Amino acid sequence: MFRRLFLALALALTVSAAWAQDVEDAIAAFGAGDYATARTIAEPLAQQGVARATNLLGVLHQNGFGMPRDIDHAIALFEAAGQGGFTDAYINLANLYEDGAEGIAPDLDRVELYLSRAIALDGHGPATYRLGTLLERREVQDWPRILSLYRGAAAEGSSPAMARLAELHVQGTGVPRDLGIARYWAEQSAATGSPGGLQLLGRYHEEGLGGPRDIATAVEYYIAAAEAGSGSAANDVGILFEEGMVGGRPDLPRAFTWYMRGVELGDIFAHRNAADLLLDGDARVPDDPARAADLLRAAAEAGDAHSMTQLGRLLRGGDLGYRDFVESRRFTETAALEHNDALAYYDLAQMTALGAAGIPADLAEAVSLLERSIAAGSILSAWTLHELLALPSTPETHDPVRALAWCLWARQHDSWEERRQAYLDNSCTPLIARMTPAEREAAEDVAADLLDRYRGRDLTASE
Repeated sequence: MFRRLFLALALALTVSAAWAQDVEDAIAAFGAGDYATARTIAEPLAQQGVARATNLLGVLHQNGFGMPRDIDHAIALFEAAGQGGFTDAYINLANLYEDGAEGIAPDLDRVELYLSRAIALDGHGPATYRLGTLLERREVQDWPRILSLYRGAAAEGSSPAMARLAELHVQGTGVPRDLGIARYWAEQSAATGSPGGLQLLGRYHEEGLGGPRDIATAVEYYIAAAEAGSGSAANDVGILFEEGMVGGRPDLPRAFTWYMRGVELGDIFAHRNAADLLLDGDARVPDDPARAADLLRAAAEAGDAHSMTQLGRLLRGGDLGYRDFVESRRFTETAALEHNDALAYYDLAQMTALGAAGIPADLAEAVSLLERSIAAGSILSAWTLHELLALPSTPETHDPVRALAWCLWARQHDSWEERRQAYLDNSCTPLIARMTPAEREAAEDVAADLLDRYRGRDLTASE
């Protein structure tokens, strides 16, 4: 009897080993792009209940690799693989319902369900952290549960969970604000060697969170994070050199070197900052508009609206030795209309008011664009709109009541004292002197309405 049991067990182990090898062969074929072979190997294994092969078939059906795309069948396969004990199948289902797909609407309840199942299978650390981030996005947060998930993930070595615990203690969100505990979790995250953890601890040293401010140590952590692959950390090093925080005075060449390291690592802000140094007229980093344009174009093509706007300005400004109004308009309109960039709306308003860059002159449309720029966060546009509405020479837009209302609104919001005082002295005060008491009272009523309408906006004082 014992001999029969031993033989049965040995046979089972042999079959399992053979299945495992077949699954590896299927995955190797998938990685090589040979989807037909991957399917041929995986299908019989899936019919025998091999969960990993079933999951692979789900991936093929979900993406339409080597077969027509079939989301419903992919979901059924992922479900079967998950029930067979393959954790990543539940992760695939969570991804599908978080992102949505053809015929599948995003469904955070299902994401929570599948992440919970993944955690129940093997305490999946990344799923535990991710479920915490998902629950933070709920309208009502269950902080005891969220913190329990983050602590559980941290106990399994999740650097992002440690970093999130640090930030929650800095913010005092879900827990009492405690910078000492925040520093502890940042140190734990950095100790894993994670670029994000190293950069976070560098920031805590830079800002003096949970301990004394120490720029030299901050730079060390930022450099370690950059060496571990963080372009954002390389950009941070560049900023410290540019601002003179290292060595006591600005070091633009070293700043540029670190910005370019950030560019190599794909950081958008490093593209912007390197381009700025190539355009600022400071001989320590010689100007190179063509190179700056290349940097801005790369960032713009990656979807960065600020770079689109700056590139639009460069293309129509003449610094490149030529002007390309068509491309300039395209980048500026994309930044404004697709990304709601306040500065891009401002630029479009200027071009529309002047009839520049191939845009027909239309003051009423310029007013509308300035209002959209203000709604997107620009205080400069409020001052500009005030000036445009105050002009008696443009009767189609002349409106002194609204002009004064925007002046009062901008005065309330602009933290740039020098600019605010200049507008008040040179434009607002003369306008008030020309208005009747009834007009001034009406302007105050309109300004009060504007304050309500734009309350809570994230306003930018320096554009």
